[in-house]
Amino acid sequence: MQSDARLAEIRSRILPDINAATPEAQEACYPGIRNAALRQDIFAHPALGPLTMDELFSRFDSPQPEAQVPDDMLDALTFVLQGDTERIMTMTGLVWHANQLASLISSGAIAIDDTGWELADVRAALGLRAHSKAPAVAEQNIVDAIHSSGRTCLSAWLNTAPGSIKSALALSEGSLGEVFRDARTSPEQAQVTSVCLDRMRAAP
Repeated sequence: MQSDARLAEIRSRILPDINAATPEAQEACYPGIRNAALRQDIFAHPALGPLTMDELFSRFDSPQPEAQVPDDMLDALTFVLQGDTERIMTMTGLVWHANQLASLISSGAIAIDDTGWELADVRAALGLRAHSKAPAVAEQNIVDAIHSSGRTCLSAWLNTAPGSIKSALALSEGSLGEVFRDARTSPEQAQVTSVCLDRMRAAP
């Protein structure tokens, strides 16, 4: 099935080899091997690489069959893997706080040039204010709140991913794995991330 092939490709981008897994996952893959140097020699052996990955996933994958995954979810996952994680989180945080952000900008309480945000992202976020759900925060904390909320929103979205992708993210040492392991589960925040990804993917 096409979605199965795409899921396998996305998973291999998250975890291309055992060295992209967290140290804890590497150790758990072969718990009987206590010598870290020996374990690394095994991981580095080209003939053993595929076997090592099979062993890793056999220990951590869910045994339940994967449901058919919609193409738009696969497209969004691919975009996230190819994109700038920090920018995705910023955009999502901007949308989550867009109502308050609009007030702060219009009153002159915040200057975009001082924040490091892309002007195009701020404009896009203000255009998505219908999805703004955040309660107001102290204006001096808005930049930190946008970053924190963006991370939370992305975590919530990643935690809606298909099971095989969640397994790879749970084992990944990369930045997306770290965000995933925050383990946020908010449907509203996941939806905001989805809206932001659609907007970013459609941008020229």
